[in-house]
Amino acid sequence: MDLDMSHPLVSASVSGRKNIQFDTAPNFRIKKLITRPKVFSIGGCVTKQLCSKISKLVDQTHMWRVTVPCLMSNPSTGRSYYKSDNPDISAHLNLELTKYAKTKLLDEGYDFVFFDPTSDFAGDFWENNGCIINDFTNGLMGTGWSWPDEFDISKWNKIPSKSMHYIEIYIKYLGEFISLMEANGISVICIKRKLCSEVITDAGIVGLGDAEVSDINWWIEALWREIDALALGMRVLELNSRLSLTAKDAPYGCGWFHPFEEFYDYAGYKLLYSMGVSDDLVSDIAREWYVERVCRRQAAIRREEISTTEQDRLKATLDQLLSDRDMLAAHHDASRAAIGSLVAERDGLQVALQVAEHQVADLRCAQQALQLEQDRAAAAYVVTRAGLAKGSFIRWLIDSRIPLITTHAVARISKKLRQCGFDEEYYLAHNPDVRAANANPLAHYVRYGSLERRFCRYSGDRGDHI
Repeated sequence: MDLDMSHPLVSASVSGRKNIQFDTAPNFRIKKLITRPKVFSIGGCVTKQLCSKISKLVDQTHMWRVTVPCLMSNPSTGRSYYKSDNPDISAHLNLELTKYAKTKLLDEGYDFVFFDPTSDFAGDFWENNGCIINDFTNGLMGTGWSWPDEFDISKWNKIPSKSMHYIEIYIKYLGEFISLMEANGISVICIKRKLCSEVITDAGIVGLGDAEVSDINWWIEALWREIDALALGMRVLELNSRLSLTAKDAPYGCGWFHPFEEFYDYAGYKLLYSMGVSDDLVSDIAREWYVERVCRRQAAIRREEISTTEQDRLKATLDQLLSDRDMLAAHHDASRAAIGSLVAERDGLQVALQVAEHQVADLRCAQQALQLEQDRAAAAYVVTRAGLAKGSFIRWLIDSRIPLITTHAVARISKKLRQCGFDEEYYLAHNPDVRAANANPLAHYVRYGSLERRFCRYSGDRGDHI
């Protein structure tokens, strides 16, 4: 296969500026790039992703969120470093204020520079004394970014990207940028595209339905009308808007400014062709893109299979747990029913206990009444035995209604017997078992002696021998 001598990579090798070795095999693979073309890109996600895709063939540098007006405007006068708790904020603000991107582009021998004006419409800008910088607080620079405390943003004028004022500024600095690049032998490639207005889903292509997308696309078209009218000496990489689709798995996530992955294949081909790279080299690098993508998809399929297996296992576990739950619920219901039955039985027993307690109380009252009658009879018998039937003592004893079986009753009747002259020594002398038991003679007589017809004696007027 003959080499295309007009190819910039090949011609550069012949001129001695670039040194490239090729295989002579029919597949025409690059064998080694001793010195590769240097590519400088500025902008947002699209230019950064494209730089990454062609990194196998070129030495690439990307400056995040730098725009043509930011790069070409004047550096800030005076102080350019402001300390922040986030060192990335301090570093990036310093790069913006000093226009480091412009210095790097001119001093490090780049062959190509490419940029994406569409990404400028993702945020707004600030201007002070001819110095233009990005708005750090819109979330595009980084999550939670804010101006350093010592940086007085109130001295700056805000420039909305969706305004004719910004378009005028852009056209002014774009012309200066093209002239500067031509003077330094750097080829300029500008990406022309629109925002994504549709999203790819499992149901097909669906409109995002966001009026702001249409509004921004209108401003993009207005900018390009001005660019086309200038007929500037730069290469325009026009990307068909039919491929401006986003998806859930798009690089940097689903969104207006984030096309789906296959968009970058299409844009990458066109970019490499615009740089003069041969079809064989484009095919070779494309092969790596597709192999890497298929490997990722196969890995995703394996993860999905593993996930499905795990999901099935978890579902079986869940079904078992649900079955166990239902069984425990049935046991719970049965236990509640049993508890209800026991509670009813307990309530019945409590009622029966209360009835029994009332019956016991009634029996105790009857027992006390019977005991009282028995005590009365015993008292009458004792008095009769003592020969006091005709005296007032028996009437007192009967009227007193004191049960003799109680200790108090024994004490009361013993006291009366003592008053009647009961001879305790005589009772003990004639009843040696009472003396041996060390018992109280009066109490013993009241309880037992009178019933057993034991010998006793009274002294005085009423001390008749019994």
